[in-house]
Amino acid sequence: MKAVGDEIVHIDLGIKGMTCASCAARIEKKLNKIDGATASVNFATERALVEVKKGSVDQLDLIEAIRSIGYDANSIGDENDFGSVVGTDSEVKKLRVNLAASAILSIVVVAVSMFTTLEFSYWQYVVFAMSAIIVFYFGRAFHKSAWLNLRHRNATMDTLVSVGTLSAFLFSTYELFWAGYGGSKYRAMAGFGEIFRTGGGGLYFDSAAVIITVILLGRYIEARGKRRSRLALSDLVNFDDDIVEIEVDGEVSTIEARTISKGMIFRLREGSRIPVDGLITDGSALISSPSITGEVEPKVASVGESVIAGAVVVEGHLTVKAQKVGKETFVARIAARVEQAQGKKAEIQHLADRISLVFVPTVVSIAILELAIRMALGDSFSKSVVYSVATLVIACPCALGLATPMATMVGLTRAAKSGILIRGPEVLERAGKIDTAVVDKTGTLTNGVFDVVTYRVAEGEDRERLLGVIASIEEGSSHPVANSIRRFRGNYERLVVEQFQSTLGAGLEAVVDGDSYRVGNARFVFGEVAKPQRGESLTIADGDGGTTIYVSRNGAFVAYLVVDDSIRSKTKEALERLSAMGIEVVIASGDTQSAVERLAKRLGISTFFGAILPEGKREVVAKLQGNGKRVAMVGDGINDALALGSSDLGVAMGNGSAFAKEAGDVVVLSPSLAGVADAIFIARKTHSVLRGNLFWAFIYNIIAIPLAVFGVVSPMLAGLAMAFSSVFVVLNSLRLLSIDSVGR
Repeated sequence: MKAVGDEIVHIDLGIKGMTCASCAARIEKKLNKIDGATASVNFATERALVEVKKGSVDQLDLIEAIRSIGYDANSIGDENDFGSVVGTDSEVKKLRVNLAASAILSIVVVAVSMFTTLEFSYWQYVVFAMSAIIVFYFGRAFHKSAWLNLRHRNATMDTLVSVGTLSAFLFSTYELFWAGYGGSKYRAMAGFGEIFRTGGGGLYFDSAAVIITVILLGRYIEARGKRRSRLALSDLVNFDDDIVEIEVDGEVSTIEARTISKGMIFRLREGSRIPVDGLITDGSALISSPSITGEVEPKVASVGESVIAGAVVVEGHLTVKAQKVGKETFVARIAARVEQAQGKKAEIQHLADRISLVFVPTVVSIAILELAIRMALGDSFSKSVVYSVATLVIACPCALGLATPMATMVGLTRAAKSGILIRGPEVLERAGKIDTAVVDKTGTLTNGVFDVVTYRVAEGEDRERLLGVIASIEEGSSHPVANSIRRFRGNYERLVVEQFQSTLGAGLEAVVDGDSYRVGNARFVFGEVAKPQRGESLTIADGDGGTTIYVSRNGAFVAYLVVDDSIRSKTKEALERLSAMGIEVVIASGDTQSAVERLAKRLGISTFFGAILPEGKREVVAKLQGNGKRVAMVGDGINDALALGSSDLGVAMGNGSAFAKEAGDVVVLSPSLAGVADAIFIARKTHSVLRGNLFWAFIYNIIAIPLAVFGVVSPMLAGLAMAFSSVFVVLNSLRLLSIDSVGR
C-alpha cells in the first residue's frame, strides 16, 4: 500500500478465479461501486489496482467485495517478491497433468465414436463413462465457476463452457438411456466428417469430451504464456542462488546470495553476477549490465564506485560492500514498477471489457432463442439442442479478453529487459504514435563532459613538456575545461606553479620554471601577445569546432587546444534509427546558439533551438503539437521537467535528475539515445501485435457466431475454433519477447 500525497492510497490486490475478460470487468464494476474507490482489474496479470481516498476504504472491504461475487483476492505488497512465478508454475503443472489425462481419454472417446472398426457391443456405455470423467472431473473448474457466478446472477466464459458441455453430455445421456441409442448394434456415423456433424439424433459424448480438452489446452497455453512473461521479469531480479565468496578470520568460504545482508563484504570473480547494490572497496573490473541498462559495452569499475545488482563481472575481480539487498536494490524497484504498470489498462482495453461484460449474457440469450425458434419451425429437440450448444461454445470471448492485456504485459516485460521502464500500457499506446522527438543537448546527445578534440603547438616546442606545463597550471582550476585538459594530458609530472592567478570567465596566468604563461580565451591571451597571422608557424584556430583555449609564454603565442562537449556513443546510430521510423529529431537546449548549431551540423539535424529557458522548451513542444505533431520530449535535467510533463511522451534518461525521472512517462536506464529508439520501436511492435490480436478476436466472433447459429459448425469444431483463437492471441503476443536486438 503506497500513499500518494495526502489524499490517495494505492492498493494492489492479486485476484484468483478469473477466467475471462468479463470476470475482470465484473470485479472492476463491483469495486467501482464502493464509494471513494477507483479500480482497474487486469485479466492477464490477475491483479486489481485500486485508488481510494485515504481512510475511506479498508483493504479488507475490497477483498470482501471481490469474494462476495465468487472470486478470491489477496494483498500484494508495495514491491512484489515475484512469488507469482512460483504460483504460475504450480498452475501450469496442474493444468498439464489434467490436460494430458483428459486428452488420452478424449482420443479414445473420439476414435471409438468415429470409426466403426473400433466399435464393439455396448461401446457407447464405455464412451459415456469416459466422457463423464472428462466433463465432471477435468471440467469441474468450469462448472464450479459457472455455478458461483449463477448464484450471483452473473455469466462468464465458464458459463458458456459449462452450459454447452453439460447440454451435449446430458442430451447424449438421454439419447443413450431413453431414446433407443443404447442397443448393442448401434453404430455412429463413421469418418472424420463426424467432426462437422451438427444436427439430428445420436450421441455427442465425443463433442463434450473434446470441448473440455481443447479448452484445457487453451488454458494451459495461456498459463504458460503468463509464466514466460513473468519469468522474464523475475530473471532480472532473482539472484538468490548465485554464489559469492566471503572472508571470516582469514578463511575464505562461499555463501548463497540470498544470505547477504547490508554491510556485508563479499568477493566476486570473473563471470560472477553482482547480486546486490554495493560499493567497491577493493579491486577493479570490467562490468557489463545489458539486462539493466541495455548497454552491452562493458565499463571499467574500481574502488569507490557503486555497482548495481544484475551486472556481470566480465574481467577482473572485486570486493564489494553490500548497501541495498533484496527488494531495495535498484533493479528490484524497477521490476516492481513494471509489474505495477502491467496491472494498468490501455484505453482500448476498457472497450474490450465493456463488450465482454454484456457479451456472455447476449450469447446465452441467442442460444436460448435459437433453441426456441428451431423447435417452433419444426426441428427436432435434439437437433435444436446441438445447434444451440455449438453457438454457446464457439462464442467464448477468451481471445477478446486476452488480446490487449497479453500484448501489453509482454511488451512491458520486453522493454524492461532492454533497460526501459514504461509506466503503463497507456504510455505504450502513446509511444507508438510519436512522430517528433525534442531532444536536450547536454547529457542526452552529448556526455556533458568536455574533451580536447584537437590541439597544436609551435614549431620547436617540446610538445610533452608544454602539455605538462599547461596541465599543471590547470590544476588550480575546477572549471570543466580545465578538467578536460588534465584528462587529455593523462599521467604527467606535476610541475611547481608560482604566482597563480585566475581571471573569472577569461583564463589563468602563472609562472613555471621562471617562465610566465597565460592560458585562456583570445581576449585574455591576445591582450598582451601579438596575434599570429595565417601562414606563420602557428595558425590561430577559428573555433568552429568548439571552445579554443590559447596559450602564451613570455609574450609569445605557443599553443592552442580546442575543447568540445563529446557526443555520446551510439547517438548517430540512434538518430539514423529514429529517422528510419519516420521520427523527426529537434534539439532544444539552454546552451548557446552557436554550440547547439555546431552540434546540429555534426549530427545532421536541421531543426534546433539554443539559449532557451525551461519554459522555452515547453513552448517548443507546444508549438510542434499545435502543428499536429505527436511529440516526445527527451531530457535528463530539472530544466527539462516542464517540457517532459507537457509533451505527448516524456522520456527521461536514466543518468538524469530524480525530478526528470518522476516527470517522464518512460525512463531509459541507459544514458544513450539508442534507448529512446528502442523504447519507441518496442511500443510500435507491441501496438502492432495488439491490433493484430484485437482484429483476430473481433473477426473470429463476427464470423464464428453466425456459422454456429446457422448450423454450419458442430459443437466439436466449435470447441476447436474457440481454443485456437485464444492460442493465437497468446502466441502472437509472446513473439515480442524474441524481438531480435530490438530492431538493431
